[in-house]
Amino acid sequence: MKVRNSVLIALLAAALCVMAPLAVPLGPVPVTLATLGVYLAAGLLGPWQGAAAVGLYLALGAGGVPVFAGFTAGFPVLFGVTGGFLWGYLPCVILAGLLCRRCC
Repeated sequence: MKVRNSVLIALLAAALCVMAPLAVPLGPVPVTLATLGVYLAAGLLGPWQGAAAVGLYLALGAGGVPVFAGFTAGFPVLFGVTGGFLWGYLPCVILAGLLCRRCC
């Protein structure tokens, strides 16, 4: 089961990496499909493994892989205008995962 879980975490992180860079620029914070990816991770993986997938996505972006909106990356993005939204993905996936576990 550990290998299966690791593969699922990596696949959902990869899905986030594909969905997030495609953005519609509406003001300083663009609209992306990353939120959909966060909710998919919460629903499919649960709160803690979903948080691992989102954490992997954030770590890839912090490491310099251009996976954030508009194909940007790095610490300036994480601590810039959109940084709060990116950090907010972690509590979002945990809360959504807990709600999915309780309701479904």
